[in-house]
Amino acid sequence: MTAALGTDVAGQAASGLPAPEAAAPSSVGRDTRDPAATGSDSASLPGAGAVGAPSDDYLNRLRYWLDRNKTYPRQARRQRMQGLVYLHFRVTRDGTVLSREIRRSSGHALLDEEALAMLRRAQPLPAFSATMHGGYLDVTVPVEFSLRGNR
Repeated sequence: MTAALGTDVAGQAASGLPAPEAAAPSSVGRDTRDPAATGSDSASLPGAGAVGAPSDDYLNRLRYWLDRNKTYPRQARRQRMQGLVYLHFRVTRDGTVLSREIRRSSGHALLDEEALAMLRRAQPLPAFSATMHGGYLDVTVPVEFSLRGNR
């Protein structure tokens, strides 16, 4: 199951954003690690398999955790860049990010790279709550960079 979170740079939830379309992922930010080589494929995870339904509590904690690690690149702000990046990642029960990729680019490499940097800074992510069964969760996060009212 893929969970979708709405986030923006100001640290407020952006509700009602559409789920990203199925499109060929951008090469920007594509995680090229081989899960088999790192021993982190889903079959080796405790409680192997995807989380059936993530708890609202976990999604709220994850949203808050990511928001705390977001910044608006100074150069992007000076150049008045704005955009929405759809960041997709797989996280394990203990908060380890196994893979990440840009599902939809903002149209600005600088903003796309910042969305990936946000995820790197936020690691490890919050561990799953006890009510979540399964070894991993696929998450798609729309990360908004907007000059209106953001730091």
